Amino acid sequence: MPSTLHRSSAHMLGIRSKLSLGFGGLVAVMLAIILCAVNEFNDYSRQTERTIRDDLDSIIAARDMRDAMDEAADAAYESIRSDGPVDTKRIQTAQADFTEAMAVQRARITLPNEEALTATVQRDWGQMQPMLATLAGLSFAERGPFVRERYRPHLRAARVALRELAAVNTASIQSSQRSVQEGTQSTRRWLYGLALAGAGFAAVFATVVGRRIVKPIASLTASAERIAQGDLDYPLEVGGRDELGRLGGAFEQMTAELRRFRAIDADKLSRAHQAAQTAVDSLPDGVIMLNESGRIELANRSAARLFNVRAGEDIAQRTEPWLRDATGRAPGAFDSFAPSIEVNDGGSLRHFLPRPVALTNGDGRTVGTTLILADVTDFRRLDQLKDSLLSMASHELKTPLTSMRMILPLVLERKVGPLTDKQAELLGVTAEAVERMRRIVETILDLGRLASGKMPLHAVSLEPLALVGRAIASHSQAFENKGVDFGGATPVGLPPVHADAAQVDHVFANLLSNALRFTPPGGSVQISAAVVDGAVAFKVSDTGRGVDEAHVAHLFESFFRVPGQGSDTGTGLGLALVRQIVETHGGRVGVESMPGKGSTFWFTLPLAHTEALSHGH
Repeated sequence: MPSTLHRSSAHMLGIRSKLSLGFGGLVAVMLAIILCAVNEFNDYSRQTERTIRDDLDSIIAARDMRDAMDEAADAAYESIRSDGPVDTKRIQTAQADFTEAMAVQRARITLPNEEALTATVQRDWGQMQPMLATLAGLSFAERGPFVRERYRPHLRAARVALRELAAVNTASIQSSQRSVQEGTQSTRRWLYGLALAGAGFAAVFATVVGRRIVKPIASLTASAERIAQGDLDYPLEVGGRDELGRLGGAFEQMTAELRRFRAIDADKLSRAHQAAQTAVDSLPDGVIMLNESGRIELANRSAARLFNVRAGEDIAQRTEPWLRDATGRAPGAFDSFAPSIEVNDGGSLRHFLPRPVALTNGDGRTVGTTLILADVTDFRRLDQLKDSLLSMASHELKTPLTSMRMILPLVLERKVGPLTDKQAELLGVTAEAVERMRRIVETILDLGRLASGKMPLHAVSLEPLALVGRAIASHSQAFENKGVDFGGATPVGLPPVHADAAQVDHVFANLLSNALRFTPPGGSVQISAAVVDGAVAFKVSDTGRGVDEAHVAHLFESFFRVPGQGSDTGTGLGLALVRQIVETHGGRVGVESMPGKGSTFWFTLPLAHTEALSHGH
């Protein structure tokens, strides 16, 4: 097989050979054009340079001869204007300069009329030399007629000849420039012709390449795009035995392998999906799996039967608010059975508590959510029994506590007999314990009444600024006694809220007492309020010790106390009562805390006009 491939490769023209042949021809044409252009321009350059150099030298020599002639003439005219000796030294210098310039001119004679003009200039100059020598021996009176009648005619004739000599060389330079321009235009036309020929060759080559190379590449590209879209059955049409043909064959083989792997993976995926479906169907709790766009990908039988959900549905199209709320909450956000869902299952009421679990990929990115609907019917019943038992026990304790609160002051005031100091001290401690027990009992009873709806709310329209001001006025003295900065930052103009003033005071009292208890002297506690999502959010922020993240989700649970805070931190019912009061108003409650930095407890109350609209509906 390798020998056959070698023989077939030896007889075929590969892509490298095709490209080398085509681009080699283009390169050869371009090199030929460039070499011809360079040679032609070099010839014109040398010719022009030689011509211009000779003509310029002749023009410069003519100028130098004229300057030397004028210098000698100035000396002659000077001798006729003043009675003194002739400046022979000046005349000799001019003669030497003229001789040097004449030598340059005679060496640069290239034009037809240039020889005769040069001879004329040399003849006239030669005739003027004896006259200049004679001028030195004449008297002042004889010099004037001699210069004007004999010297001046030869001077004029020589000047005319020099002007003609310069004009001839100037005309030669201009003629050379015109000749160069004409040659350049001819060369340019010739180069244009070669460029057009090269362009035609390139067009032919591009057509051939397009048919032999570009078309298979385009076919491979289209096939790759269809494969990227998942179409592994797209036909590949690449012929030939060159590299592209072999690439097309390899591509076809790769596509066949991909089809085989896809079939294998589809079988594995089908088995995994069936196994997962069977596993979740066996669970008594409802299980709903959502992708990151909020579409249901899987729902077990319990979820489909009890909540009427199906795979492929978009939760945004569902009317049940609990489904959107549950998927929007963070894991661990449910700290009680309050958000449980009541379902009528064949005539019996069952309660399910939704708990979201985030699904992440290998990079830690969230790719979906699994919503587990845990059946908490029995737990809810036990919770209700616990609340009833607590309420009953608290109610039974309330009567003897009331009697003790009435009797102990009489005993302490010694109205029923004398007491020793030790007896009075012990009775005082007992009275404080009774009072603390009374507050616990009242709180438990309030929680029970709020949960059962037996504590009616006397809600009216209230100004947030007045609520905050009343809370500050009621507790400012306690903060001042401990040395904690206390104040509020509530903007004017907040819309009124619909709430029970006494219950809101109770909420502020619990939150502020907690902030005071856990904020050291020198710290700060601030109250603020703002409109958030159609409600007024109140915040109580402190700079106390803060709460670890692991305990934040449990702060509003009944009887929960943060571990390690000591026995003087309360019973764990105050924040549970806060949550019950706020949720009874239709608001929400939460906390943000960081150990060592402090905590911010917040709660929301509905706007008065929103509550009025809901009552109207």
